[in-house]
Amino acid sequence: MRALLQTLADGQWHSGESLAANAGISRAAVWKHIRRARDCGVQIQSLRGRGYRLVRPLDLLDAEVIRAVSQHAGSDLTVTVVDTLDSTNARLLEASDQRHEVLLAEYQTGGRGRRGRQWLSPYASNLCLSLRWRYPEMPANLGALSLAVGVGLVRLLETLGCRGVGLKWPNDIVHAGRKLAGILIEHRSEADGASRVVVGVGLNVHMPAEASATIDQPWVAMDSLLDSPSRNTLAAGLIDALAQVLAQFGRQGLAPFHADWQRLDAFAGEAAQVLVGQEVVPGRVDGVAEDGALLFTPSGGETRRFYAGEISLRRD
Repeated sequence: MRALLQTLADGQWHSGESLAANAGISRAAVWKHIRRARDCGVQIQSLRGRGYRLVRPLDLLDAEVIRAVSQHAGSDLTVTVVDTLDSTNARLLEASDQRHEVLLAEYQTGGRGRRGRQWLSPYASNLCLSLRWRYPEMPANLGALSLAVGVGLVRLLETLGCRGVGLKWPNDIVHAGRKLAGILIEHRSEADGASRVVVGVGLNVHMPAEASATIDQPWVAMDSLLDSPSRNTLAAGLIDALAQVLAQFGRQGLAPFHADWQRLDAFAGEAAQVLVGQEVVPGRVDGVAEDGALLFTPSGGETRRFYAGEISLRRD
């Protein structure tokens, strides 16, 4: 399918015959690839006598381009791009390889968010990226890593000229109350005491409006906020930002990121509600503690600490 889409990526009309010849497949196989691409969310027009074209050109990922642009990619941090798989996080977490590694997918069939929620992204529209990092020892307060990663990603977006971006505890990047990106962190302890950490990032870049029917929350994509760089350039920037955060967090924990998190907190001082299981607790958001806990003051009560994995935060 990828070879066919590379031909169509220019947005021009291509006949079924030329697509078959370029890919070295039959006309029937071309139709099967077209149908599969549409199932993955790629919008392809077809017209008798003209052939096929994309509704919008595709910006396909290229591992060689990403490696060339990234300052950290190399022998110590490998970069792989795949067409389709279940979940980049799951693949890196399960693999026996102990190297630092980045895995990107054009399309995930089983992408996951926090608390097991499904994460959907049309083919070659956004960024589905996971980075595996091996710590010789489990870092203290690993639960706060998602906050540090969030700060690192917003710092990157700010350097690209993306203004008004904030953080929603514990793992969302938002703009004007709409989700721009999400973070999923998973880890596995190893027999020698080391810890394998996988950081997954889903960043909306070119989300088609048609995809909104499958999304259950307000969202925004980068192409509506600024002239977005290519997905390859953006992926390289994300890799560098994540590598820097993971290395610094291993040495210093959340401390170097705490002040920026407070600055970027999209809910600070606002009335909100915390969902704890089936219980709804109304109150006010009072920032984040130095260990990454959410500081929340229930209505008429005293300030309490909530930790990632226990709650979902919603505005009243």
